[in-house]
Amino acid sequence: MSSLNRNEVSKLRKRKVLIFILIAYIIFSMVCVHMYNKIIAEGKISNFDSNEFVELFSTDFLNKPFLPIGPIIIGLALLDVFISDYASGNMKFQVMKVDNRKKFILSKLFTQLISYFILAWIMFLISQIAGLIFFDVNLTLSNFFSSFLIYNLNILPSLAVINIANLIFAISGKENITRISIIVLFIVLGIIARATSIGHLLPVLNYTYLLRFFDSEFEFKFLYNQLVSLIYLILFIFININVWSKKEYC
Repeated sequence: MSSLNRNEVSKLRKRKVLIFILIAYIIFSMVCVHMYNKIIAEGKISNFDSNEFVELFSTDFLNKPFLPIGPIIIGLALLDVFISDYASGNMKFQVMKVDNRKKFILSKLFTQLISYFILAWIMFLISQIAGLIFFDVNLTLSNFFSSFLIYNLNILPSLAVINIANLIFAISGKENITRISIIVLFIVLGIIARATSIGHLLPVLNYTYLLRFFDSEFEFKFLYNQLVSLIYLILFIFININVWSKKEYC
């Protein structure tokens, strides 16, 4: 990791962003434990175990098409990589000190990318631990890697959306507009993807494929779904690098 990346990660740590997300994960996992226990008590779910909890929690919290709470929380937090420095005026002095503006902006974008992967993996571990504590243990190597895959499927689509919000902030310079925009983007893109025939062209995890995956029906269209998101991500990283590096910092 370069010194620029280490500096960005250090700033995230100092702002307690990662701790906030960790606490949010734990709270939501406890809410889901209570919710599922209530459903089980009513007899609506049977044969519920730790693996079922991990799968349902990921569906309700991470990959829900109309309200993906997990990506929204992570997205709002990781926007701080740009928003905090720009709003405080620190970014103006930082870009004056670096020899290569594009490399500096890329370090911020790379920090967002790496942080999302780490946070998604932490969330996976929290859900596994909660499932093992509160439900019948069903932890096999197959279940573990199957569930872990689920937690990685939404990373590329979410990073693409975060980069769209980065660009909105670069153009508008408005913190509130940017924060609202990322929430709207996640929800609206999810609705469009589910309600229309153009969902496969958007950086959104296909919920239908996910449900089939739960039924052990992996579709290779999943790979196309990820490829589309990767293309969006690379495109908006490239646009952000150029827009932010040429931006006038007042």
